[in-house]
Amino acid sequence: MTNYYQILAIEATVDAAAVKAAIMRQLRTWSGRTSSHSLERRQEAEKMMKLIAEAEAVLSDSDRRKNYDRELTSSPAPAASPSSSGGRPASTSSAGELVAEGRQRASEGRYEEALELATRATELQGDHAEAWALLAAVHHHLGEKQQAIFEYGRALRQAPDNAAWHFEVGLVHEALTEYDRAIEHYQTAARIDPQETVYRAEIGLVYYLKDDLAEAVSIWEDCLRTDPNNKSVKDLMCDALIQQELAGFWDIPAGTGIPAGYYAASRSQVDSAKAAIAKVRQQGSPGPRLGESIARLESFLAASETMYFQGSKRILIAAAAMSVLGWMWAGGFTHLTYQLWYLGGGLLYFFASRLPGYAVVASRLQQQAGKTSLGVHLADSGSGCLLSLAFVALPVIAIITYVRNQKLIRS
Repeated sequence: MTNYYQILAIEATVDAAAVKAAIMRQLRTWSGRTSSHSLERRQEAEKMMKLIAEAEAVLSDSDRRKNYDRELTSSPAPAASPSSSGGRPASTSSAGELVAEGRQRASEGRYEEALELATRATELQGDHAEAWALLAAVHHHLGEKQQAIFEYGRALRQAPDNAAWHFEVGLVHEALTEYDRAIEHYQTAARIDPQETVYRAEIGLVYYLKDDLAEAVSIWEDCLRTDPNNKSVKDLMCDALIQQELAGFWDIPAGTGIPAGYYAASRSQVDSAKAAIAKVRQQGSPGPRLGESIARLESFLAASETMYFQGSKRILIAAAAMSVLGWMWAGGFTHLTYQLWYLGGGLLYFFASRLPGYAVVASRLQQQAGKTSLGVHLADSGSGCLLSLAFVALPVIAIITYVRNQKLIRS
């Protein structure tokens, strides 16, 4: 029975969020390898992508996961099968034959058998590079990563210019989060075989895992200049572009004058996010996961550009009250003056005090940094002094508020 937890490199006890994160991590890791020039590596990546999809279908559904866990616990370990090396016992096979048989077993997921065959091959011929590489690959699959690094080292002593093995040992370092060592091996592999896009693309993935999304995007853009039809790299780059923009939005709690949610903090950030979405859409129709990320970013943008009243409600109430009093008690020219002064001034103040979400966040950040402005004071104040001022100079307040707030809007 296939162990999906082993494929995702997680424990069977992790929660749904950890399963989802592991699935996304494995998808990013393997999707870039489906376009490798190496048939063997491409087939391995395609097989892994299929298994990851199966794992997602089972482990993302709570009921299916419970049933799967019960079956996994009760399923017996696979029994070892006899060697198929031309009918001869493995002990009489050559190192090359043992390696070939071990690769076959490994491709079938029978790693313990592959381990035994690879070990016999190295014992039979200690300088057989392919045997050491197979042994390393099997140990990597079994989670014995330090042992895998040692064995890849033995293989590379015999064949230091083998780009594929530099790449494989880089994957082991990457799995151990030894990112600098991983990059060194990927760079060596790319230098040996510059035509293999996956080596350079994996460097970008390491920077992605290090949260250096800008560098990851730069590397993947460079990959696409020489391999423009590489869909896997396009998908990785597009995902990084959107994630880079999402990471810049501020998580704003309730009680700040705008609904709780994620907001940009400047006009330039809004424009950058829109440009990223446009760039991603130029690459073609996004897949379901990327589409979800784009929709999320667009919802953040919509909130960031929604206009919110940030002025003093007391000023508006005072303006409305004075306008009504003027209509009730005054007449003629005086009546018109009251209407224009207070009702008109109140409307001007209302529209001048409306700010897009990103400008509200910018003003709050300025306040936290001690850089307040008159526009901000007017947005937060309802003091008696300000109300008295409103009776005399409401249109002036509206104009000053408008000018100050426009600076925030354009920032």
